[in-house]
Amino acid sequence: MTRYLVRRLLEMLIVLFGVMVAVFLMLKLTPGDPATAILGIQSTPEEVARLRHALGLDRSWLVQFGIWFGNLLRGDLGISYISKKPVLELIVTRFPVTLELTIYSLLLAILLGIPAGMISAARRYSLLDYAITGLALFGVSMPAFWFAILLILFFSL
Repeated sequence: MTRYLVRRLLEMLIVLFGVMVAVFLMLKLTPGDPATAILGIQSTPEEVARLRHALGLDRSWLVQFGIWFGNLLRGDLGISYISKKPVLELIVTRFPVTLELTIYSLLLAILLGIPAGMISAARRYSLLDYAITGLALFGVSMPAFWFAILLILFFSL
């Protein structure tokens, strides 16, 4: 059992590293220059070059990834360009609200999902079973951001 857990944890670390490399590469392959996006279109080429150097964007991708990964391992997620505060601090201050929303949504899912599953299992192949299954499939298939917009529209009217 211990060997299985260790193997799964190592696999998880490999997958996590692969995801980090993929996200880093996708960000690097997006069109546009981050320094220009931060400073705005009216910025001078000297200002852009100075910010690119300060952010390390004038280095190779491999060096940039190494610096980013090293900072990540130390817990340094950088500074927010909007609020000018450390990103980790912003995450930590908003974590309690996120945790509260997660707990409430988990409780709601349990309170609705378990009875619906029991009813669906007890009345197998009935119209009620098909309705519950269809509603569950609809809920799982709908993107969360779209469902949130629909809930905002529904509750605001």
